[in-house]
Amino acid sequence: MSLETLSPSHRKRPFPLLRLPYELLDTIFATINSGNRVAAYVQSLSLDFSRCKDVNGTSETGFRRLVGPKSFSKTLSRLDKLRCLEMIELERDLARVLSTPDLELSALPQLRTLVISECDTVGDETVWARRLATLDEIRLSRWVHLPQVATSMRAGRLVLTGFELDEWPCYDFAQAFPTLQNFEAYDLDAESRFYDIVSRLPRNLKELRLVNSDVVSTQAGGSLDVILPDFTMVETLYLCYGTFTIPPLRAFLDMADTLVCLGFGLNSPVTDDFLHSLIEGPTRLSHLRTLELDYVICSRGLTMQSQGYRLSKDAKFTPFHEYPDWHGPDWPVNCSPQGLLRVMGAATSRGVTLIASALDAQSWEDDYMGEVYDGLMAWGLEVDDFKEAREFLGDRAVRDFQSMFFSFV
Repeated sequence: MSLETLSPSHRKRPFPLLRLPYELLDTIFATINSGNRVAAYVQSLSLDFSRCKDVNGTSETGFRRLVGPKSFSKTLSRLDKLRCLEMIELERDLARVLSTPDLELSALPQLRTLVISECDTVGDETVWARRLATLDEIRLSRWVHLPQVATSMRAGRLVLTGFELDEWPCYDFAQAFPTLQNFEAYDLDAESRFYDIVSRLPRNLKELRLVNSDVVSTQAGGSLDVILPDFTMVETLYLCYGTFTIPPLRAFLDMADTLVCLGFGLNSPVTDDFLHSLIEGPTRLSHLRTLELDYVICSRGLTMQSQGYRLSKDAKFTPFHEYPDWHGPDWPVNCSPQGLLRVMGAATSRGVTLIASALDAQSWEDDYMGEVYDGLMAWGLEVDDFKEAREFLGDRAVRDFQSMFFSFV
């Protein structure tokens, strides 16, 4: 059983639970606290208040409280079967319940996964460390920090998200997480190169995934060229812009016998020939099973067909009267749609799975030209003037369209 505060099908809308009157919400929490058997079935609890400050006519600066720290602590203490707890933008005194003696350390005995974002969670460092010590997976995002006290934690997966992770306080991850197998870091700062964090990770990682901002920095790349060869047991490796250069990475990959999944983030300095060499020819990685390609992205707006060929309200302002938010791929140097198509063919023949955003970029131009055609023709009908369509598509295209259209009218 799972309790969430966001609708699974509409993640931007508050879950119906938070649209209820506060009196009823209080009753629900009181029911759990009163010993009702519902608490025995809750295995996942998601408390996402990031979009709920205006619910029930409240304001961001003065909304009425649902529960206080003591009642929240009592609620959590009754959830003996809870395995996953997610807290997003909870108020400080509620979020800090996890790191204060108000919640017994023996509470939440089945908790294995903790996800916290934009919450000031650290009250008592020692309690916070002991709370994390028994978890299998920890995900901390934006201003949520690990305890600074010397504690060994058993978590096998650690995910960090935030700004300027390079400036994370000196933290010995290898000592704090001796059994860590999977590490992911998402830095929203374009300057991040991850060296300080990666250099302190245990070298027996199975998965290392690094993602930074999509803004290209002027800093030199290759921050991890020297230390990547230390990770001799890695099975999944995902690198981002600035963390590598091709020659040292190629040398490392040739020795990475355990590597089965390899990926590259936006603006990574890869080339068509380099990507092809990973899965075809004498230098191919024989153990590789999955290649994630996010080095180029694009975006697609609504299509004319999906909107019944009705013009957008912004049709007057878009280049060809198409729906907005169509943005084409910006291919890195020495990368092209043709090169990606060649990589796709090699992957098919070698049984390597290709996933991620670059595959969308490969067909973007054809899809966009279809929107240009539909937009120009719909606009011509709207204003009873096909001048723009003739200038871009030619007289014959317009004649063929008009002949087809008026044959159905």
